[in-house]
Amino acid sequence: MAHRMELAVKSAVDDVNIVSNFRLFVDSLYKVYSMSPKNQRGLEAAARQTNVHLLKVQKVFDVRWVFSSFISVKALLRD
Repeated sequence: MAHRMELAVKSAVDDVNIVSNFRLFVDSLYKVYSMSPKNQRGLEAAARQTNVHLLKVQKVFDVRWVFSSFISVKALLRD
């Protein structure tokens, strides 16, 4: 049942352009900051200067999409 729910949510997200674009945005942020230590240091320095505690944006996976999306969007909105 959980797998069917995941497939249904993924299908719905793929059909809604705004949500699909937001997913691409989150994936792009993940790629920029996860693959570059220099970018990570710059982001951490900016967070320190503004007294913000960063949550790490996680990769949004196709499997377990709902949970990984929730974690990523929560971090993005909080940061």
